[in-house]
Amino acid sequence: NLTSDVILPGQTLTLSGSVTATQTATTATPASTPAATTPVSTSKATVTVASGDTLWKLANANGLTVAELKALNNLTTDYVYPGQSLVLAKSAQTQTPAQTVTTVVAANTSADSIYTVQKGDTLYKIASANGISITELKTLNNLSSDIIFVNQTLKVKQAAAVTVAAAPATTSAEKTYTVKKGDTLYFIAKENGVSLAELIEANGITSDTIYIGQVINL
Repeated sequence: NLTSDVILPGQTLTLSGSVTATQTATTATPASTPAATTPVSTSKATVTVASGDTLWKLANANGLTVAELKALNNLTTDYVYPGQSLVLAKSAQTQTPAQTVTTVVAANTSADSIYTVQKGDTLYKIASANGISITELKTLNNLSSDIIFVNQTLKVKQAAAVTVAAAPATTSAEKTYTVKKGDTLYFIAKENGVSLAELIEANGITSDTIYIGQVINL
């Protein structure tokens, strides 16, 4: 049931079936069966993305809107991939991270001068939480774009700029990988103990193309 020539590392493909010739004509019906199994996940807190799934299909099958599904999983794009686990319902476990981020931001606003970027953060969100403008935040951290990465350290108060200036360089130097011949995003993620989704998000990647010598943030 592929609609394009794009396949992903780790994706499972069916090569042949065990059906007889008389059953071949009805093969299309069982092939669509995974869609019917998706609603079963409504009794669970998560669902695993299957080949051919889209955000709209998963949201519709589980009584959610696309916006709600993206919000529950901190998704910034409509891109999902086979094997990815998505949260379907708000629970104590899914609410805790959001509350934790808010608490950390508040603590940094009152006492600390640095902030560690969490999953789902944006420059606007961090700047607003710390009472500064995006321009000021970018100036404090010598940022030339709006791209930030999970675990990146940002200065949010100018007074402590000199004290923490060396911290970001140390953090990024310890968590990077230089692409070698034969590497793939899937291989790099697996070898460094991170998920493919985290690797894609940390580097703002929009395609599977990487090149030799490219530095990947882990």
